[in-house]
Amino acid sequence: MAGFNPKKLQVFVSSTFDDLKPERQAAVEAILTAGHIPAGMELFTAGDESQMEVIKQWIDESDVYLLILGGRYGSTEPKTRKSYIQLEYEYAISKSKAFFACVIKDEAIEKRVKAQGREVIEIENPQKLKKLRAQVLTKACKFWEDTKDIKIAITEKLSQIGRREDLTGWVRPNTQPNVPALADEIARLSKENAQLHSQLAAIAVSSHMADTAFKKHVEFCEEYAAKIFESLDTLIRVGATAEAQKIAYGLSKIRRKFVLWQTEDVALLLGRFEQALWNIGADNELLQSVTDDSERPELIRRIYEKFNEVMGFELKPLSDKPTSEIAITNIIACLQDHLGVSKLTNLRKNCLDEAVKEIKL
Repeated sequence: MAGFNPKKLQVFVSSTFDDLKPERQAAVEAILTAGHIPAGMELFTAGDESQMEVIKQWIDESDVYLLILGGRYGSTEPKTRKSYIQLEYEYAISKSKAFFACVIKDEAIEKRVKAQGREVIEIENPQKLKKLRAQVLTKACKFWEDTKDIKIAITEKLSQIGRREDLTGWVRPNTQPNVPALADEIARLSKENAQLHSQLAAIAVSSHMADTAFKKHVEFCEEYAAKIFESLDTLIRVGATAEAQKIAYGLSKIRRKFVLWQTEDVALLLGRFEQALWNIGADNELLQSVTDDSERPELIRRIYEKFNEVMGFELKPLSDKPTSEIAITNIIACLQDHLGVSKLTNLRKNCLDEAVKEIKL
């Protein structure tokens, strides 16, 4: 069950698309049910970057690579003439990602051809598919005949992989974070940070690393706060949708960019805020797959309850514009104040004053 998992692993799902839509959906459902986070190329767009570069970034950010191999080789990348699933597979293996595959049985292919026609088998590159299949079968694999087999295989394998200590995943907080708690904790950590900097004031000005750390911290605060402002404006306009996953990824990318210049506590706290946003998007994805109308109201209520907690609303209608403006203003003010930008500016001035005193002596 998802509730017993202390950390959430991000699982990149790779497969051909048109012929395996039910199987991909089954995989997403199994990953969510196991308490983890699915990722795949259908969840986002490539933007200005090449498709393969975007794929590599998402594989890098994922903890586990899952390949669902059917009867098709898939569309090919123009330069290498290899299919995208083969390029994804080779890249994941080169990065030593936790890996497992669900490979279709030969007899299942025959049944699918009888039921769906020759569109479900490879016509243009059968030898390339045969070679790829042989490579994949040398590693951890489970055979499948229908979506039930895929769900069982994913549940079993993620249970094993989830116990690996070398996989970071998303740390799951004990309680759902909200903005006031986030601000209070940042204030406490900033105070401790300022006290430590005060103790090092005599040597900070002469240290290139200290000056670099100061500049990097300010740069991080500005970039993270700007992204928060932009993201909250988007969430207030579109509500609790799958867009929250993209926002969480964007914030996480900024935080990881400056990971060397943060304390562990600050990184963990901001990670919880990002995890809350990700959960909103993941639940929204799960909502799309729920077919039982009796289950939908409770899932919708849970999504918007998380949304209101993250945004700092008091369960008021989302169309309440003044409340939305206040929420943005308060959150940004808390971040700008409690990340310690003003405190660090004063600290740097004090460091220079102390250095001048030492020179005069």
